[in-house]
Amino acid sequence: MTAKLTESELTHQFAVQIVSVYWTKRSRGFPAADKRNQIARAFPLLSHTGHFHVIERRDFREADGGEFACASIRTGPAMVLPCKIDGLVLEWRGNQLLVRLKWDKGFHGMPLRHSPSRTLTIAAGETAQISMNGRHSADTQWYTQHCYNIAFAETIAHDVFTRSSFSHLLNLEENLF
Repeated sequence: MTAKLTESELTHQFAVQIVSVYWTKRSRGFPAADKRNQIARAFPLLSHTGHFHVIERRDFREADGGEFACASIRTGPAMVLPCKIDGLVLEWRGNQLLVRLKWDKGFHGMPLRHSPSRTLTIAAGETAQISMNGRHSADTQWYTQHCYNIAFAETIAHDVFTRSSFSHLLNLEENLF
């Protein structure tokens, strides 16, 4: 049986852009840290050719000499809500979009964030940015920063994340050193 779509689901769109930066111990400090911090954390959306709900991912990785390069850009349609995207949980609540981040050790790293599941309520026409960093280890140690850019509106413009400041900011970053 197919669930009946709400009016918001029929008349509103959302876009999620995840900008991830990966680096190792060798580029923690100056001058590589300055280069890493110069990477934009929001970009114009790629063409999404009529999809109502869009997910876009941009991954930046450390390259030789402390430089950083965009390793991949991917875009595609989002799943039906409610859904979970790399720890980001989205769901409809009336005519608003509820957004929360559920900490995932494998994706977000350490240290453990006991309560990062604070809910943001995004009204039509608003945007939000949530940032999270982490330290990972296996055979080697590496670090990540993930910025989740979220837009909710009747129509989503390609420059929604770059034309003005975000309506909501949630910084869940920790001192990793």
